[in-house]
This record gives sequence, C-alpha cells and structure tokens, in this order.
Amino acid sequence: MSEFSQEYEQPAIEQLESIVRSASGYLQPTDDLRPNALEAARDACRQRRTNRRLGGLAILVLLVAATGFPDFLLSSYPGVAAVQSSELHRRAARSVAENGTETNWALYEAFTELRREHSALLNPSD
Repeated sequence: MSEFSQEYEQPAIEQLESIVRSASGYLQPTDDLRPNALEAARDACRQRRTNRRLGGLAILVLLVAATGFPDFLLSSYPGVAAVQSSELHRRAARSVAENGTETNWALYEAFTELRREHSALLNPSD
C-alpha cells in the first residue's frame, strides 16, 4: 500500500472505532442470548447427525439393491444366467466347423445370437 492510502485510511479507521465505542452503551445483549445460541448450536448438530445417518442409510439401501438385483434377475429369469466364455467359444467353434467362418467372426455371431436369445427370454412379448 502506498503512503497516501495508509494516511487516508488511518483517520477513517479511528473514526469508525470511536463510533463503535460510543455505541457500546446502546447495545446490550439480552438475557436469553447465550441459551438461544446454545440451543441453535444443538439443533444444528442434531440436524447434521440426522443428515449423516440418512446419507448412510441411503448408501446402505443402494448397496443392498445393487448386490441383490443380479440375484433377483437370476431367480426371476432362470434361463438368463451369466454367460460363460466357454459357452461362447463352444458356439463359435461349432460355427467354424460347420460353416468354415473365421474364428473372430464366429465369436461375434455367437455373442449376438446369445444376446438375441436372452432378449427373447426377458421380453417374451417381442
């Protein structure tokens, strides 16, 4: 800061301090200020604790749903189970032997056919 701004600000700060000192007789805290402040702090703490518990509960529900959903699908749709890579490779090998297609292309076709089968099991109306 330059000398000019320090000289200019100093009287303004002193004037402000004198105004605050002169107003000290007018301002009096109420008798219930401290109890009100303590109660507000307790309420805020309770609210934070409640929010933290609700957040933990929400995460728990999401975890239970995420871990239970695959089991629900498997029990609801027994024909749609996790596909083993051996099943895909078996289908691809059969396609290579029967049609003489390339292995990569046969694997793609086996996967596409398996997806179609699963789609038909999950959406029988289609």
